[in-house]
Amino acid sequence: SEKQTVTITNRTSQKVTVIWMMAGETRIPCVPDEKSLFSVYPPTCDIRPKGQMDFQVTFRPQNAGTVEGELLEVVVAQKINRTFRLVDLQRFTPPWTITLRGMGHTMAARTDTQVDISETNVRFRSCPPGERTYQVVMMTNPGDMPLSYQILPAVDAAKVEDGGSLDLGDEAPFRAWPTQGIILPHQFHLIVLEFAPTVARNDVPYVANFQVVADYFDSQPKMIRVSGRAWRPQLSFCNGQLNVTFPPTCSGIASTMVCAVKNVSEIPISYECRIPTRFRSTFWFTEASGQLAPSESTSVVANFCPSSERVFSSPMYCAAHCLEDSDNIVEGPLKALLNSSAPSEDQPSYVLQLVGHGKGPALSLEPDGLDLGAVKACETLQRQVVILNSSQLTVRYEVSTKFVGKDAAATLVAEEALVVGHSVGSVAGRCTATLDITFHPPCRGEFVYEVAVTPKGEGAEEPSGKSVTFTLCALAQHPYVQIADLRTESATLQPQSMMWTQFQVDGISELYQGEVVDVERKFQAAIGIDEKKRLVRQLKPFQLLFGTSAVESSPTVVYLALSNPGYLPIRFSFQTPENLNLENVPYWCDEKALVDEREAHFTWVEEHGVYDIQPRNGAIAPGDFLHVKFTYHHHSIGTHILPVVFNVHDGRSVLFYLKGHSVAPSVGCLSVRSSVLSLQPVPLGERGVVQAVELTNSGGVAAPWRVDLSTISLYNAENHNFEVLSVKPLEGTLEP
Repeated sequence: SEKQTVTITNRTSQKVTVIWMMAGETRIPCVPDEKSLFSVYPPTCDIRPKGQMDFQVTFRPQNAGTVEGELLEVVVAQKINRTFRLVDLQRFTPPWTITLRGMGHTMAARTDTQVDISETNVRFRSCPPGERTYQVVMMTNPGDMPLSYQILPAVDAAKVEDGGSLDLGDEAPFRAWPTQGIILPHQFHLIVLEFAPTVARNDVPYVANFQVVADYFDSQPKMIRVSGRAWRPQLSFCNGQLNVTFPPTCSGIASTMVCAVKNVSEIPISYECRIPTRFRSTFWFTEASGQLAPSESTSVVANFCPSSERVFSSPMYCAAHCLEDSDNIVEGPLKALLNSSAPSEDQPSYVLQLVGHGKGPALSLEPDGLDLGAVKACETLQRQVVILNSSQLTVRYEVSTKFVGKDAAATLVAEEALVVGHSVGSVAGRCTATLDITFHPPCRGEFVYEVAVTPKGEGAEEPSGKSVTFTLCALAQHPYVQIADLRTESATLQPQSMMWTQFQVDGISELYQGEVVDVERKFQAAIGIDEKKRLVRQLKPFQLLFGTSAVESSPTVVYLALSNPGYLPIRFSFQTPENLNLENVPYWCDEKALVDEREAHFTWVEEHGVYDIQPRNGAIAPGDFLHVKFTYHHHSIGTHILPVVFNVHDGRSVLFYLKGHSVAPSVGCLSVRSSVLSLQPVPLGERGVVQAVELTNSGGVAAPWRVDLSTISLYNAENHNFEVLSVKPLEGTLEP
């Protein structure tokens, strides 16, 4: 046959050796009597760096009237490499193989050539520039003879329809592989068609024709029509609108707007919406990115939360990107056979203007202030505040409290004293929500809080918008009493000032101005007898002295005026030993064995009615007062003591020891106001003023008296016989 020329070019920087693998010549036959269909001259040669060599290929058919072909193999190796003694893996380069398909026939002219193509009109899936999609076409030889075929480069179908024939060459976005081959009788070949566009035409398709020449009959080729579209990412926002306007929104409230996003292209894309940083506190997207299938639509939710009453505006930028189809990825050595990707192009970006109108805050509180007034310390109060949303949108809010009072004691316990029902919540449009407030002051003091309800934007981490506040104030107190006045009635009247001191009025009033202690709370809450007896000994004691009178004289009566200077109503009660014990003592109880002498004396005094208190319990309104009458009956001679617990309910408790002395009717009883007398200062060398000492006879008969001057005379003698002290009169008789 005629000779064909094959040129091999050495593109390396070293000399290479080329060897054509010919059966029986340059390689061992694989099967007996194997002969090559082609001969190449020269079979071996060297090619210098960057050089080339022409080889002559001759077809040597072995059968007549048939089509034959085979792959020609060329082994190429570097001329200078390594030996097995000088091993250098970094410099060693293994030989590589180049294959060349050779075809020829020995047939006369044929008119019965037939090849079946499974699909002559092929449409590729759309793809972006730089990516590839593939289709497979099956070619079948229905005849009894081998069939050769050749697929010519794609021809632009638009040019053909216009009467021309333009070979696109390397610019064609379509390729076929293999481009030639031989199909044995009743066999088939699979042809891979590739669509690899480099320029996007969007909705204008690429259309081309592949000519399939069977058995070298160029005049009657078969056509494979291929078409495909190359798209750049294209999106449509809000049906093409340039501006998106939110409804008027109250400050601190997040309103939403649903924006329709559609993928206009026929390729899967991803998108990302961005808002400038300085506007992200006002405008944001719930989901700013996503993916869309070809021609798919979705919705993105834009949020608007104004911070003041004005117009807000912000641009929105959206970038679209192509998604690579995982089914069309080519990896491994075959990737080197693909054409280079298309030059990168700028991805399209879309701009949309977001506009919103801010209004004033929509939340209001009812009531706008909460004055609890005077409350009991350690008592729990519950109140409710109604949150009204006057807008038409759901508002998320958070509740915060701040103590703004100046009371030092209240400041220490302010955080635990006030508890709100919830710190975050939401209220639907034109609806209300209830905020529960629990106030439990653990001590006395003035509590003032500022409670703020702040609208919170949807999706925002920090509160936004204007807060609505209300003030909660309360004056926590313990119920307490003060002794405003004291009056007495007795057979032996004593000065008012003396009785004030003997009843320790100032000490009792000072005690009730203090804080309630734990033992007093436990005593008022105690139920068991033993527990009360144990705790009563720990109460603060006071001694109330009724003085001395003769037996069978008129009772000593003391009137105490108890006033309520606070803002809380009080309830009080007196408890005697009988109240602390069982009312009916069991018969098995041996009082002599279980009761000591002191308790036996207290019981005897109470059983014989030596002391009487009226009223035993009562209530005093704020600013009001009540008289309590203490009566001491002189039924027997001796000292009479009765412990009485005075309770101000939910307040303080004290222990009073009522003490009085009764003498025989025929005995006088002298007494002075105090055993210690503090004299007023006197200038040196001058005679001092007369300072009196009050002497009282509490008995029923006259009592003679005299002053023992022995200690005074001794004192004057020690001072050089200077009369420092003198007493007048020295003796006398004091009537009852």
